[in-house]
Amino acid sequence: MKMANERGITLVELLVVITIMGVITAAVTGLVSYSLKTEKVVSGQNDVQREARFIMEHMTEKMRDTAYWFEDTGTGNWTLEKDGTVFLTYVNSDKKITLGEQTGSVLSDSVTKFEVKENEADRNEVDVILEITKPNGKIKLESTIIYSRF
Repeated sequence: MKMANERGITLVELLVVITIMGVITAAVTGLVSYSLKTEKVVSGQNDVQREARFIMEHMTEKMRDTAYWFEDTGTGNWTLEKDGTVFLTYVNSDKKITLGEQTGSVLSDSVTKFEVKENEADRNEVDVILEITKPNGKIKLESTIIYSRF
């Protein structure tokens, strides 16, 4: 026998609410998961860009202060130096760039391309290409450094 004031929810109403909440939760979970994956990829790409830009900025600063690249033709290694002080070293066999000598702090161990080309027409102009590739990103920077003419 039903009472006139009997209040509550039926089993069907409860199942409908649970189903709706499940659908909403699944959609929100998918969106959050996608956002986290995207953030991880973008963060990795930013790290690669930051690494390459730091190297290129440091190199450019030293070259504008009349530091020169010297190649060891036997190994393909390059050193950026001025008056016997080594600022950067590119180790071809390890594909890495270090601060100072080869035993210095590693700035990048994922260098896929490194070229230093002196402009034949103008010896005061040097083109540098730096490419870094990591699982989470790839960046290629090119710079033309013009040594002071004064």
